[in-house]
Amino acid sequence: MSRSSRAWSISGAVLAAVTASVCCIGPLLLLGLGVSGAWIGTLAVLEPIRPLFSVLALGFLGFAFYRAYRRPAAEECAAGSDCARAGSRRFTRVTLWGVTVAVLGLLAFPYAAPHLFASAASEYARTESTQVVLVVEKMHCETCPVTVAVSLKKIPGVVDAQVTMDPPEASVYYDPKQTNLDELIEATTTAGYPSSKRPWARKNEDWVHRPDFERRFEEAGVSGVFLALRTDLLPPSAL
Repeated sequence: MSRSSRAWSISGAVLAAVTASVCCIGPLLLLGLGVSGAWIGTLAVLEPIRPLFSVLALGFLGFAFYRAYRRPAAEECAAGSDCARAGSRRFTRVTLWGVTVAVLGLLAFPYAAPHLFASAASEYARTESTQVVLVVEKMHCETCPVTVAVSLKKIPGVVDAQVTMDPPEASVYYDPKQTNLDELIEATTTAGYPSSKRPWARKNEDWVHRPDFERRFEEAGVSGVFLALRTDLLPPSAL
């Protein structure tokens, strides 16, 4: 395998893998580096072509392995050439395997990120905090909810943040003495994912902070009360 073909096949695999994953890894990486701005959300335009570049990356790797492990013709291994030196062939293969691990890691990261960054807050901490549900925009891949959750959890006073793709929402538990709704919205927006408070609960969901509040009314035979109540009109003592 000549140096030029080795270089362009390996470089092509790395470049294709980076392009395939930048829409998912980019926002999370920039957030970790302290870089913020609504413009980060524009990286999502690469999401539709992620499968194409994933295939290209694997194709480049396949070609590189073929060239690295095939038995070259005698005329291709002239004295002094790369394939004529055992050390050169060994270096090529070691490099190729190292690049393969990196490329596969980039391609797999969007699917592994939700599990790698998963965390759970105690039920007690959630119960003693205020909950708000945000409708989040521009989430297109598996890593987007992770980035949104990380941006929210960095705010002092946020106890927990559970973010989902379907529906595109963030359920945030926070201490109102330390932070507020505006700061939560600003955090997701500067991470590249604009958000707003969900104005109404969907069917069969609570309109209040405590998950057992509606159940108390239903047990008392007053389940229809939620047609006339809004969360922000209920006094804290009622919760």
